Amino acid sequence: MTESQINISERFEELRKYCVEFAMQMLESYGEFHPFGATISSAGTMVTHGAWNGEEHPPGQELAKILITAFKKEFSTGAIIAAAFAANVNIPAKFQAPYPDGVRVIIEFHGYPNARVIFLPYRIEAKSLGSLPKRKSVEYADFITVETPLIIQK
Repeated sequence: MTESQINISERFEELRKYCVEFAMQMLESYGEFHPFGATISSAGTMVTHGAWNGEEHPPGQELAKILITAFKKEFSTGAIIAAAFAANVNIPAKFQAPYPDGVRVIIEFHGYPNARVIFLPYRIEAKSLGSLPKRKSVEYADFITVETPLIIQK
């Protein structure tokens, strides 16, 4: 299957949906998440990715570097035609997000000159339910989507 045979908008949505939904699941269950990603192989299959450096509590930036390096290599060998990378970030102030914390998903396709970056602002609140222990809830704002120069493939 070649890139021209793949509906780019459907694949973009598939990557975005997976990354956003998994990040939301992790935030709602654990209040955080480590960087992760997904790729579309040259055969058209979506594959999910995590990273591990051997440590029990690894720094997120180290895991991000592992994933980005792997995605760059896969792009350069033609093994993948698209990649999405998700991380828990502080949203840059220039985007005027209602909350500073956010899920950031970077999506790139081979042969396209730009990356699409999606931010999902969120905040976590602890809510009391009478005498029951506090329960965390996550409130999300609207997506912020921007096009940028390539990040993964640069």
